[in-house]
Amino acid sequence: MTDAAADLEIVPFDPDRDDAELFALFARIVQAGEGYPHDAPLSRADYDGLWRSPVATVTVARSEGRLIGAYYLKPNYAGKASHIANAGYVVDASARGLGLGRRMVVHSIEAAPRLGFDAIVFNLVYESNPARPMYEEMGWQQVGRIPDAVAGEAGIVYWRRVGPSPDAAFDRFLGVDWSGAKTGGNVYLAEVVRGPGGSLRVVRVERSSRDRVEAELRQRPDRRTLAGLDSSFSFPEAFELSDHDEWTWLDLRRWAATLVASHDGDVRAALHGAPERAQFRLVKGDRAEHLMRRTELACAPRPQSVCDLVQFQRQVGLGTIHGMAVLDRLASLPHLAIWPFDGDQAAAAAEVVVAEVYPAMWLDKELRKGSDADRREQVRRWRSQVDGIDDAIAARLERSADAADALAVALALPDLALDAPADDL
Repeated sequence: MTDAAADLEIVPFDPDRDDAELFALFARIVQAGEGYPHDAPLSRADYDGLWRSPVATVTVARSEGRLIGAYYLKPNYAGKASHIANAGYVVDASARGLGLGRRMVVHSIEAAPRLGFDAIVFNLVYESNPARPMYEEMGWQQVGRIPDAVAGEAGIVYWRRVGPSPDAAFDRFLGVDWSGAKTGGNVYLAEVVRGPGGSLRVVRVERSSRDRVEAELRQRPDRRTLAGLDSSFSFPEAFELSDHDEWTWLDLRRWAATLVASHDGDVRAALHGAPERAQFRLVKGDRAEHLMRRTELACAPRPQSVCDLVQFQRQVGLGTIHGMAVLDRLASLPHLAIWPFDGDQAAAAAEVVVAEVYPAMWLDKELRKGSDADRREQVRRWRSQVDGIDDAIAARLERSADAADALAVALALPDLALDAPADDL
């Protein structure tokens, strides 16, 4: 078989069509000792106990007229814990290395909530199982280790939430004001937490840096966290990326990461030598077209323009390119989702969700953040509405419009709907 996607169907198990082939496939896997602890040769009773009864669903992958993979979902526990599923996957040797296993895992993650499950547990994953990195990349967390489980080898217990659930609400919020015009970034970070009864409390507002924000997001939090970054996560679709007829967000963020690395973080210098140079206003006199994303058009007030680095603060600029390089490094973390690019399913299951924000939308409309008097009034209003703004934080907010932006984001996030125009995906 040369292509696991050729003529591939992932469909419900049909006993008349699939039973004999699935038994034969599973028997080969048991005989080889690959991932399952059953004794060889496989008995019909062991096969039926795992694949036929009781199960919530069995799904098979068929290609070119034969069964090449399958998975099952069943309750892992009885009664009040039956909302937690157990899953098992098998892939024929001829179809390995072609992405079929990952496709079936994704299929099971999407199917489980429709069957009433809100989590999937793997009870015994061999420590040497080559699929472990994939499971962890896709959000499974190691919650236990069983020494000497099978023939002296340890077994790993994994857990992952699936689908939206009552626990999916965020109760920790990070607001990041991100300016890329200065080396290291002129960055402020604000943290707000949800307390009893839904009340909000300000934990900190502090000067930070791109590296420190990235390090913070890399950590698994003790509270489910929504982080809003004041940085465009993408470029307008009219932007032309060299060597790509049509670019994806993955292409764009990899381009940004390579650009940042090529000149030790000096994005302006890197752009001067880049094939995309003509699309940016880097110096006075440049006449590159102003490009707008639909996100910019939807904002009120909206950013002035994008892809313009001449004037100080534009939504797509130096900070955007640095920010996308950070997002590229964060994208592989199993506990974190970048919204909307990772999708609603991943965002519902992630411990940390990172989203693009525009702080000016959440400052009180009649107040100007550039006015010292207006900032003092904004801080006075915030202190009357939420706890935790002590005199030191208040003074920092009154001195810095960037600090005020960061807190405006953190205080707005609890009511933020994750929504975006389709062309910015």
